[in-house]
Amino acid sequence: MAKPSFVAIVGLEHFNKKVWDEVKADLSPVAHLQQFTEWELERKDPAVAQAIQQADCLFISMINFKEQADWLREQVAKSNAKLVFAFESMPEVMALNRVGDYAVAQRPGQKGGMPEPVKKIARMLVRGRDEDTLYGYTKLMKLMQTMMRFMPAKARDFKNWMQVNIYWNQPLAANVSSMFKFILREYFGRPVEVPPVVEVPMMGLYHPDAPGFFKDIKAYRDWQKRRDKATGRQGDKGIRRQGDGETQRSLATHHQSSISNHQSSISNH
Repeated sequence: MAKPSFVAIVGLEHFNKKVWDEVKADLSPVAHLQQFTEWELERKDPAVAQAIQQADCLFISMINFKEQADWLREQVAKSNAKLVFAFESMPEVMALNRVGDYAVAQRPGQKGGMPEPVKKIARMLVRGRDEDTLYGYTKLMKLMQTMMRFMPAKARDFKNWMQVNIYWNQPLAANVSSMFKFILREYFGRPVEVPPVVEVPMMGLYHPDAPGFFKDIKAYRDWQKRRDKATGRQGDKGIRRQGDGETQRSLATHHQSSISNHQSSISNH
């Protein structure tokens, strides 16, 4: 059985080559993944055009320049890809979304866009401004893990689209890999194990010896006490007394940026 072919076209990802290399290596036994950036779109790279046309699934994010979007749309129109996942991009790119019965652009005989109840909630979040409904999508992400279990079965493809976005918005190589495995299981029938989302706090503390991020200083202090008790260590080497005060080694702060300035959405679909 041939391995499904994924093509990811993601803007602002030049610095994440190591992450994508890890994802490709992890997926290699079950799928073929190629990854491109907006630079290749800007150059109208023939290799990208060929990859898009031959892909089984397209994943697109952060494409927000019209010339790039127009060329991308031309290539997608020639593609036989059965699935297109698009996120955090200008409306012309968001209109490419095609996941089972869920599509942003209206098809003949079908109604495009978000399910009506979700669309209403998105509009409430942006106080009824249709031009900002796509921004409502982003706010919805914070609610979706709770809301999704209450969605009807007929909204399965929209729920899957949202689940893919949840994986994508937790920026770890493990989550990106799990995202593609989720698509493989749901739409290609591959019996792959799909790990749950590894949540990354919007803001937190980091220590190189810890298994994850700490949401606040108390969580870090509790972990430090448990570690010191188990290992017999006398506090962190980066903490030392100076008179009556204490100088601490700085803990790296992790921040996951969110998109807050969306262009107008396709509000009529």
